[in-house]
Amino acid sequence: MNTCVQYTRFINDLGVRNISILRSSRRPLHVTEIIEQCREKYDIELYRESIVSALLKKINRMDRFVKTGPNTFGLSEYRDLYRSLKQEG
Repeated sequence: MNTCVQYTRFINDLGVRNISILRSSRRPLHVTEIIEQCREKYDIELYRESIVSALLKKINRMDRFVKTGPNTFGLSEYRDLYRSLKQEG
């Protein structure tokens, strides 16, 4: 399998893992929290720059993720929930 295909599969798998983490938290998470939870739940080490870059690319394509603050990300399906939490807090 060529490196490009392996990288694409890894990024797609990473997206699924991030979705799982963000769904279970039901709140936006800072990139350091996402990295920490990936390490704990999936025993994988992520590089901060890589995960931020991958999430921003998905956000720019309007693909499942939203940016809610500096290096803080959530799921687009919870956008209204995030807004209400922000107004309450």
